[in-house]
Amino acid sequence: MPLAPSRRAPAAARGTIAAVPARALLATCVLLGAACSTPTRADGWAEASRGMGRGLDASLLRLEAGLADALPASDLAAEDARRGLQADLRRAYAPVLDGWEAFADYAREAEFALSEDGPLGAARLRDAFHALHVALLESRLADDFGIDPEAHRALLAGIGASGSAATAFALAHPFVEHLADGAQGGALRLVDALEALAADAQQALRRQAAPLMAARADLRTEEEALADRMRRRAAGLGDPAGAGAGDPARALRALREELDALTPQWNAFEERTVALDTAFRAARTDAREAAQGFHAWGAVHGRVADALRDGRADVDLTLLREIAESF
Repeated sequence: MPLAPSRRAPAAARGTIAAVPARALLATCVLLGAACSTPTRADGWAEASRGMGRGLDASLLRLEAGLADALPASDLAAEDARRGLQADLRRAYAPVLDGWEAFADYAREAEFALSEDGPLGAARLRDAFHALHVALLESRLADDFGIDPEAHRALLAGIGASGSAATAFALAHPFVEHLADGAQGGALRLVDALEALAADAQQALRRQAAPLMAARADLRTEEEALADRMRRRAAGLGDPAGAGAGDPARALRALREELDALTPQWNAFEERTVALDTAFRAARTDAREAAQGFHAWGAVHGRVADALRDGRADVDLTLLREIAESF
Protein backbone atom coordinates (compact mmCIF):
# COMPACT_ATOMS: atom_id res chain seq x y z
CA MET A 1 0.00 0.00 0.00
CA PRO A 2 1.53 3.37 -0.97
CA LEU A 3 2.25 5.68 1.90
CA ALA A 4 1.86 9.42 2.09
CA PRO A 5 5.14 11.30 1.58
CA SER A 6 6.98 12.72 4.57
CA ARG A 7 5.22 15.59 6.37
CA ARG A 8 8.38 17.63 5.86
CA ALA A 9 7.74 17.72 2.11
CA PRO A 10 6.10 20.89 0.73
CA ALA A 11 2.37 20.67 0.22
CA ALA A 12 2.78 20.56 -3.55
CA ALA A 13 5.12 17.57 -3.26
CA ARG A 14 2.78 15.46 -1.16
CA GLY A 15 0.68 14.48 -4.15
CA THR A 16 -2.44 12.37 -3.95
CA ILE A 17 -2.96 8.99 -2.33
CA ALA A 18 -4.43 7.05 -5.24
CA ALA A 19 -6.90 4.22 -5.03
CA VAL A 20 -5.58 1.10 -3.30
CA PRO A 21 -7.19 -2.22 -4.21
CA ALA A 22 -9.16 -3.66 -1.33
CA ARG A 23 -7.34 -6.97 -1.80
CA ALA A 24 -4.01 -5.25 -1.19
CA LEU A 25 -5.34 -3.75 2.01
CA LEU A 26 -6.64 -7.11 3.15
CA ALA A 27 -3.27 -8.69 2.41
CA THR A 28 -1.67 -6.01 4.58
CA CYS A 29 -4.13 -6.90 7.33
CA VAL A 30 -2.97 -10.49 7.25
CA LEU A 31 0.68 -9.44 7.42
CA LEU A 32 0.02 -7.12 10.35
CA GLY A 33 -1.81 -9.80 12.27
CA ALA A 34 -4.19 -9.48 15.19
CA ALA A 35 -4.08 -6.83 17.86
CA CYS A 36 -1.23 -7.11 20.34
CA SER A 37 -1.81 -8.60 23.71
CA THR A 38 -0.74 -5.52 25.67
CA PRO A 39 -3.57 -2.96 25.69
CA THR A 40 -2.50 0.41 24.28
CA ARG A 41 -4.13 3.53 25.63
CA ALA A 42 -4.09 7.12 24.44
CA ASP A 43 -6.11 8.63 27.26
CA GLY A 44 -6.22 12.40 27.00
CA TRP A 45 -5.65 12.52 23.25
CA ALA A 46 -9.12 13.88 22.53
CA GLU A 47 -8.92 16.34 25.42
CA ALA A 48 -5.55 17.66 24.25
CA SER A 49 -6.99 18.02 20.74
CA ARG A 50 -9.97 19.96 22.07
CA GLY A 51 -7.53 22.04 24.08
CA MET A 52 -5.93 23.12 20.80
CA GLY A 53 -9.30 24.30 19.51
CA ARG A 54 -10.13 26.07 22.78
CA GLY A 55 -6.72 27.74 22.81
CA LEU A 56 -7.09 29.03 19.27
CA ASP A 57 -10.62 30.23 19.99
CA ALA A 58 -9.31 32.10 23.05
CA SER A 59 -6.64 33.64 20.83
CA LEU A 60 -9.35 34.89 18.48
CA LEU A 61 -11.31 36.39 21.38
CA ARG A 62 -8.19 38.18 22.65
CA LEU A 63 -7.56 39.60 19.20
CA GLU A 64 -11.17 40.76 18.86
CA ALA A 65 -10.91 42.46 22.27
CA GLY A 66 -7.66 44.14 21.23
CA LEU A 67 -9.30 45.30 18.02
CA ALA A 68 -12.23 46.79 19.96
CA ASP A 69 -9.84 48.67 22.29
CA ALA A 70 -7.70 49.99 19.45
CA LEU A 71 -10.61 50.99 17.21
CA PRO A 72 -13.18 52.69 19.44
CA ALA A 73 -16.55 53.25 17.79
CA SER A 74 -16.24 57.03 17.56
CA ASP A 75 -18.77 57.20 14.74
CA LEU A 76 -20.81 54.96 12.45
CA ALA A 77 -18.01 54.58 9.92
CA ALA A 78 -15.58 53.50 12.62
CA GLU A 79 -18.08 50.99 14.00
CA ASP A 80 -18.67 49.55 10.52
CA ALA A 81 -14.93 49.24 9.94
CA ARG A 82 -14.41 47.41 13.21
CA ARG A 83 -17.32 45.04 12.63
CA GLY A 84 -16.05 44.30 9.14
CA LEU A 85 -12.60 43.44 10.47
CA GLN A 86 -14.07 41.22 13.19
CA ALA A 87 -16.15 39.37 10.59
CA ASP A 88 -13.04 38.88 8.45
CA LEU A 89 -11.19 37.51 11.47
CA ARG A 90 -13.92 34.97 12.23
CA ARG A 91 -13.95 33.82 8.61
CA ALA A 92 -10.18 33.37 8.65
CA TYR A 93 -10.19 31.39 11.91
CA ALA A 94 -13.26 29.23 11.16
CA PRO A 95 -11.58 26.57 8.95
CA VAL A 96 -8.79 26.00 11.48
CA LEU A 97 -11.21 25.80 14.40
CA ASP A 98 -13.41 23.39 12.43
CA GLY A 99 -10.32 21.35 11.61
CA TRP A 100 -9.38 21.00 15.26
CA GLU A 101 -12.92 19.97 16.12
CA ALA A 102 -12.74 17.24 13.46
CA PHE A 103 -9.38 15.93 14.71
CA ALA A 104 -10.65 15.98 18.30
CA ASP A 105 -13.70 13.95 17.29
CA TYR A 106 -11.45 11.40 15.59
CA ALA A 107 -9.20 11.21 18.66
CA ARG A 108 -12.23 10.59 20.89
CA GLU A 109 -13.40 7.73 18.67
CA ALA A 110 -9.85 6.39 18.48
CA GLU A 111 -9.68 6.23 22.27
CA PHE A 112 -12.90 4.20 22.26
CA ALA A 113 -11.55 1.98 19.48
CA LEU A 114 -8.48 1.20 21.59
CA SER A 115 -10.65 0.22 24.54
CA GLU A 116 -12.95 -1.97 22.43
CA ASP A 117 -10.39 -3.48 20.02
CA GLY A 118 -11.55 -6.38 17.84
CA PRO A 119 -14.10 -5.87 15.06
CA LEU A 120 -15.94 -3.22 17.09
CA GLY A 121 -12.78 -1.17 17.51
CA ALA A 122 -11.92 -1.49 13.82
CA ALA A 123 -15.44 -0.48 12.80
CA ARG A 124 -15.32 2.55 15.09
CA LEU A 125 -12.00 3.66 13.60
CA ARG A 126 -13.34 3.13 10.07
CA ASP A 127 -16.31 5.40 10.76
CA ALA A 128 -14.06 7.93 12.51
CA PHE A 129 -11.75 8.19 9.50
CA HIS A 130 -14.69 8.68 7.15
CA ALA A 131 -16.11 11.43 9.39
CA LEU A 132 -12.69 13.10 9.71
CA HIS A 133 -12.03 13.22 5.97
CA VAL A 134 -15.54 14.51 5.18
CA ALA A 135 -15.40 17.15 7.94
CA LEU A 136 -12.01 18.42 6.76
CA LEU A 137 -13.20 18.69 3.17
CA GLU A 138 -16.27 20.62 4.34
CA SER A 139 -14.14 22.91 6.50
CA ARG A 140 -12.16 24.11 3.46
CA LEU A 141 -9.09 24.19 5.67
CA ALA A 142 -7.11 23.12 2.60
CA ASP A 143 -7.96 23.24 -1.09
CA ASP A 144 -7.18 19.55 -1.50
CA PHE A 145 -6.23 16.96 1.11
CA GLY A 146 -4.79 14.63 -1.51
CA ILE A 147 -6.87 11.49 -0.93
CA ASP A 148 -9.03 10.54 -3.88
CA PRO A 149 -12.47 8.93 -3.42
CA GLU A 150 -11.33 5.48 -4.55
CA ALA A 151 -8.50 5.43 -2.02
CA HIS A 152 -10.95 6.57 0.65
CA ARG A 153 -13.41 3.77 -0.13
CA ALA A 154 -10.68 1.13 -0.35
CA LEU A 155 -9.32 2.17 3.04
CA LEU A 156 -12.75 1.94 4.64
CA ALA A 157 -13.16 -1.56 3.20
CA GLY A 158 -9.73 -2.62 4.44
CA ILE A 159 -10.26 -1.26 7.94
CA GLY A 160 -13.69 -2.84 8.13
CA ALA A 161 -12.25 -6.24 7.23
CA SER A 162 -9.20 -5.93 9.50
CA GLY A 163 -10.90 -7.15 12.66
CA SER A 164 -8.60 -5.36 15.12
CA ALA A 165 -7.69 -1.87 16.24
CA ALA A 166 -3.99 -2.56 15.76
CA THR A 167 -4.43 -3.38 12.09
CA ALA A 168 -6.96 -0.59 11.61
CA PHE A 169 -4.57 2.01 13.01
CA ALA A 170 -1.70 0.74 10.87
CA LEU A 171 -3.83 0.91 7.74
CA ALA A 172 -5.28 4.32 8.54
CA HIS A 173 -2.07 6.00 9.63
CA PRO A 174 -0.54 7.08 6.26
CA PHE A 175 -3.93 8.46 5.25
CA VAL A 176 -4.50 10.26 8.54
CA GLU A 177 -0.96 11.65 8.42
CA HIS A 178 -1.75 12.98 4.96
CA LEU A 179 -4.80 14.76 6.36
CA ALA A 180 -2.72 16.23 9.20
CA ASP A 181 -0.20 17.49 6.62
CA GLY A 182 -2.96 19.24 4.71
CA ALA A 183 -4.38 20.72 7.90
CA GLN A 184 -0.96 22.06 8.87
CA GLY A 185 -0.63 23.83 5.53
CA GLY A 186 -4.16 25.21 5.88
CA ALA A 187 -3.41 26.56 9.34
CA LEU A 188 -0.35 28.37 8.00
CA ARG A 189 -2.65 30.23 5.61
CA LEU A 190 -4.21 31.76 8.72
CA VAL A 191 -0.83 33.35 9.49
CA ASP A 192 -0.83 35.03 6.07
CA ALA A 193 -4.46 36.14 6.51
CA LEU A 194 -3.65 37.70 9.88
CA GLU A 195 -0.77 39.65 8.38
CA ALA A 196 -3.10 41.13 5.75
CA LEU A 197 -5.79 41.88 8.35
CA ALA A 198 -3.22 43.57 10.59
CA ALA A 199 -2.46 46.00 7.73
CA ASP A 200 -6.21 46.59 7.24
CA ALA A 201 -6.65 47.29 10.96
CA GLN A 202 -3.78 49.79 11.01
CA GLN A 203 -5.28 51.53 7.99
CA ALA A 204 -8.65 51.74 9.75
CA LEU A 205 -6.94 53.23 12.80
CA ARG A 206 -5.21 55.84 10.66
CA ARG A 207 -8.53 56.75 9.05
CA GLN A 208 -10.00 57.33 12.51
CA ALA A 209 -7.02 59.48 13.45
CA ALA A 210 -6.95 61.38 10.15
CA PRO A 211 -8.38 64.66 11.58
CA LEU A 212 -5.88 64.56 14.44
CA MET A 213 -3.00 63.78 12.09
CA ALA A 214 -3.99 66.59 9.72
CA ALA A 215 -4.35 69.13 12.55
CA ARG A 216 -0.99 68.15 14.02
CA ALA A 217 0.73 68.31 10.61
CA ASP A 218 -0.70 71.79 9.95
CA LEU A 219 0.51 73.02 13.34
CA ARG A 220 3.95 71.54 12.73
CA THR A 221 4.16 73.32 9.36
CA GLU A 222 3.11 76.60 10.93
CA GLU A 223 5.58 76.05 13.77
CA GLU A 224 8.44 75.64 11.32
CA ALA A 225 7.39 78.80 9.43
CA LEU A 226 7.33 80.85 12.64
CA ALA A 227 10.67 79.45 13.74
CA ASP A 228 12.12 80.41 10.34
CA ARG A 229 10.80 83.98 10.73
CA MET A 230 12.54 84.24 14.10
CA ARG A 231 15.83 82.94 12.65
CA ARG A 232 15.64 85.44 9.79
CA ARG A 233 14.92 88.31 12.17
CA ALA A 234 17.82 87.26 14.37
CA ALA A 235 20.07 87.31 11.30
CA GLY A 236 18.76 90.76 10.34
CA LEU A 237 17.12 89.48 7.14
CA GLY A 238 13.56 90.48 7.96
CA ASP A 239 10.38 88.50 7.38
CA PRO A 240 9.98 86.47 4.17
CA ALA A 241 7.47 87.68 1.61
CA GLY A 242 3.90 86.91 2.56
CA ALA A 243 4.64 86.50 6.26
CA GLY A 244 1.88 87.70 8.54
CA ALA A 245 2.15 90.66 10.85
CA GLY A 246 2.65 90.38 14.58
CA ASP A 247 5.27 88.99 16.91
CA PRO A 248 6.39 85.53 15.72
CA ALA A 249 7.70 84.62 19.16
CA ARG A 250 4.29 85.21 20.75
CA ALA A 251 2.57 83.34 17.90
CA LEU A 252 5.01 80.46 18.32
CA ARG A 253 4.25 80.18 22.03
CA ALA A 254 0.51 80.10 21.33
CA LEU A 255 0.96 77.52 18.62
CA ARG A 256 3.03 75.23 20.85
CA GLU A 257 0.30 75.41 23.45
CA GLU A 258 -2.08 74.09 20.80
CA LEU A 259 0.37 71.31 19.99
CA ASP A 260 0.66 70.46 23.68
CA ALA A 261 -3.13 70.25 23.89
CA LEU A 262 -3.07 67.63 21.13
CA THR A 263 -0.36 65.57 22.83
CA PRO A 264 -2.66 63.32 24.93
CA GLN A 265 -4.70 62.43 21.83
CA TRP A 266 -1.54 61.80 19.82
CA ASN A 267 -0.03 59.63 22.53
CA ALA A 268 -3.26 57.62 22.72
CA PHE A 269 -3.15 57.12 18.95
CA GLU A 270 0.45 55.89 19.09
CA GLU A 271 -0.39 53.57 22.00
CA ARG A 272 -3.30 52.08 20.05
CA THR A 273 -1.02 51.62 17.04
CA VAL A 274 1.49 49.68 19.14
CA ALA A 275 -1.23 47.70 20.92
CA LEU A 276 -2.80 46.69 17.61
CA ASP A 277 0.54 45.56 16.24
CA THR A 278 1.24 43.59 19.43
CA ALA A 279 -2.17 41.90 19.34
CA PHE A 280 -1.77 40.74 15.75
CA ARG A 281 1.80 39.56 16.35
CA ALA A 282 0.57 37.42 19.25
CA ALA A 283 -2.27 36.05 17.11
CA ARG A 284 0.15 35.07 14.34
CA THR A 285 2.30 33.27 16.90
CA ASP A 286 -0.79 31.37 18.09
CA ALA A 287 -1.70 30.48 14.49
CA ARG A 288 1.78 29.03 13.97
CA GLU A 289 1.32 27.02 17.17
CA ALA A 290 -1.97 25.70 15.80
CA ALA A 291 -0.20 24.61 12.62
CA GLN A 292 2.55 22.93 14.63
CA GLY A 293 -0.18 21.26 16.65
CA PHE A 294 -1.51 19.48 13.55
CA HIS A 295 1.99 18.13 12.98
CA ALA A 296 2.15 16.95 16.61
CA TRP A 297 -1.32 15.41 16.30
CA GLY A 298 -0.25 13.35 13.27
CA ALA A 299 2.82 12.22 15.19
CA VAL A 300 0.59 11.01 18.05
CA HIS A 301 -1.40 8.92 15.58
CA GLY A 302 1.83 7.35 14.38
CA ARG A 303 2.92 6.62 17.95
CA VAL A 304 -0.41 4.91 18.64
CA ALA A 305 0.04 2.72 15.55
CA ASP A 306 3.62 1.90 16.59
CA ALA A 307 2.60 1.12 20.16
CA LEU A 308 -0.10 -1.25 18.95
CA ARG A 309 2.34 -2.96 16.62
CA ASP A 310 5.04 -3.31 19.28
CA GLY A 311 2.74 -4.21 22.17
CA ARG A 312 3.48 -1.08 24.21
CA ALA A 313 0.93 0.45 26.54
CA ASP A 314 2.06 4.07 26.72
CA VAL A 315 1.65 6.75 24.06
CA ASP A 316 3.47 10.05 24.56
CA LEU A 317 1.14 13.06 24.26
CA THR A 318 3.58 15.55 25.80
CA LEU A 319 4.20 17.81 22.79
CA LEU A 320 0.53 18.07 21.84
CA ARG A 321 -0.40 18.93 25.42
CA GLU A 322 2.38 21.50 25.70
CA ILE A 323 1.24 23.26 22.53
CA ALA A 324 -2.38 23.25 23.72
CA GLU A 325 -1.31 24.78 27.04
CA SER A 326 0.82 27.47 25.35
CA PHE A 327 -2.13 29.57 24.15
